[in-house]
Amino acid sequence: MNKTALLVTILTTSLIPSGILKAESAGGGKTNLTFSADVAARVGFDSNVYLQDKEPDLTLVPQAVLPFQESFFVGVTPRVGLDYVPCSEFNASVSYAPDVVFYTEEPSENHVSHRAILNLKGKVQEVPWEFPNTFTYVQGSDQGLYFGASTIPPVLDGAPSIGGIPTRDRRQQFVYRGRFVATWSLEKWFFRPVVCAYYHDFQTDQKRDRGYENYIDRRELCMGGDVGYSVAANTRLFTGFRFGYEIQGQLLDSPYHYDAEYYRPIFGIEGQPASWIKANFSIGPDIHHTIEDTPPEFAPNYTTLWVDGVVTLLPTARDTIVLTWRQNTQPAFASTSVYDDIVYEIACRHTFNDRWWAGAGFKAYNGDWFAPVQRDDWIYTPSARVGYRYNEHLTAELTYSYDWTESAIPNTEGRDYTRQLVWLSAQYRF
Repeated sequence: MNKTALLVTILTTSLIPSGILKAESAGGGKTNLTFSADVAARVGFDSNVYLQDKEPDLTLVPQAVLPFQESFFVGVTPRVGLDYVPCSEFNASVSYAPDVVFYTEEPSENHVSHRAILNLKGKVQEVPWEFPNTFTYVQGSDQGLYFGASTIPPVLDGAPSIGGIPTRDRRQQFVYRGRFVATWSLEKWFFRPVVCAYYHDFQTDQKRDRGYENYIDRRELCMGGDVGYSVAANTRLFTGFRFGYEIQGQLLDSPYHYDAEYYRPIFGIEGQPASWIKANFSIGPDIHHTIEDTPPEFAPNYTTLWVDGVVTLLPTARDTIVLTWRQNTQPAFASTSVYDDIVYEIACRHTFNDRWWAGAGFKAYNGDWFAPVQRDDWIYTPSARVGYRYNEHLTAELTYSYDWTESAIPNTEGRDYTRQLVWLSAQYRF
């Protein structure tokens, strides 16, 4: 990554907030426009930048990254936002926040994540609608990493657990996610059409080199709707259906594509059944039919479990416990294959007073691949944090996390790694 370009990005985006705020204060009257701006910065330490614990055989893969490569890192994230509220039928909110990250010891991992949000919403007569959109462009290396393997038995597969998502997210790419929802209520009943889209364009070079990690584009489009009933003032039960397509891009000249259409009946609950609990939970079978060529060992028609659930517990006025369960079957990003992407997480937060808070959490992340690929990885991550609010503008937080992994496939110890992250962040809201 070019350091001059990174510095220019920091300087230009950091100057935007002050210019916007001056323009706003000069107006003096009522307006449909509301500007906001803040800047966040963090400094931290990464004990294993490339997610490697095993020494590679450099005669086999000369370019292989080395284990336990440590580095300090510095990140700066200025953000500007604009809310436009001309009428109740249409509101718009847009923001832009480039996240600029430097690694002091591993400059190949420097990158800028340009993040933009466009949220549209409104209420036409008695029908509220919303259309949130997120755009991310990572200005990073267009080269994948080389992961080594040992030729001494047992053979060690060097690609990290679940493909090394932290290293993947520093590479050059573009990601879009969008969702349109409208809700029509009729007394206690409601009807809700839904359309969603996902587009992931990896802009790294693909190579046949041994040990090189290629990335494969993915995209998804789904549509459907829900029918629900209000069983209480703040609680709704619903059932719904989704129909969609999952498309996997080309990997070199591979004849295989795991494109599929899916049918997903779901059941769920949303709202606040009691003062101490909030729920937004959907679950159902995920029925897939593969529509492209796949290896003979792969079963083209399969049904898995799909879950998107968040339950928030409020045991006291100062305590919050968030339980998350997400499960989805999708094409892989680093091989022509399909895998279950499963997350279980608990996060707790306690507020001591108006200034201090602390939190802790634990996340279990599983990637389980379908045959003929042999990969079943777990990543376990406990974490802790403490925060301080100096005033309405300035806050700071100290965070620590530890990763350890387990591969369920024999003779693949090279996939396992440990990693410690610690960082101090601060945010100033103008």
